[in-house]
Amino acid sequence: MSELCDRLDARMAGANWIRIEIPEWADGDDTFIAYSKPWTLADERRVARWIKDDSSEGFAAVVVNKLCTIDGDALFDTADRVRLMRNTEAHVLKRIAGEIMGSTIDQEEAAKNSDPTRT
Repeated sequence: MSELCDRLDARMAGANWIRIEIPEWADGDDTFIAYSKPWTLADERRVARWIKDDSSEGFAAVVVNKLCTIDGDALFDTADRVRLMRNTEAHVLKRIAGEIMGSTIDQEEAAKNSDPTRT
């Protein structure tokens, strides 16, 4: 293995966790906090069949495959994907998947892009 690949392996092993607040899943007054390691091409490959066939199922697949506790323990197993799709609002799964994949945009930018009067 090349020296560069060794450095990249070490970098990913020490990568910062993505902290995701999920108020919709709160138990009482405490916001539910989950974590994910950064999104990689290997992750994309793992969920590609769901993303290709049905993007809504893809969001659930991303969440099931990546969401975990601070200790790195998976919050879901693969059998939970369909159950999660049935029992979670679509906008919640889309937001969580977007945060995991790093595709979130700030609220000001989102508002600017959705303004129909903007030219």
